[in-house]
Amino acid sequence: MGSQNRFLDDLAKLASSLCGLGLGIKQEIKKHLRHKAESIAKDLNLVTREEFEVVRDMAQKARQNKEQAKVKHPDDH
Repeated sequence: MGSQNRFLDDLAKLASSLCGLGLGIKQEIKKHLRHKAESIAKDLNLVTREEFEVVRDMAQKARQNKEQAKVKHPDDH
């Protein structure tokens, strides 16, 4: 009976080690994919979220200023 318990203990240790290895591999893959995605975004000359929001806000303010100017001078085009 002792050999069966030892076998189960060894099997549990192996399973635990494999789970740890799996988590390590998952983290490495995630890290690699993130790096690759950032590299592709850079090559495509994409803007960051912050840059996009700044330009969006500027465009919104410009539209508001244009509408206010129309209200002040409705006859002018």
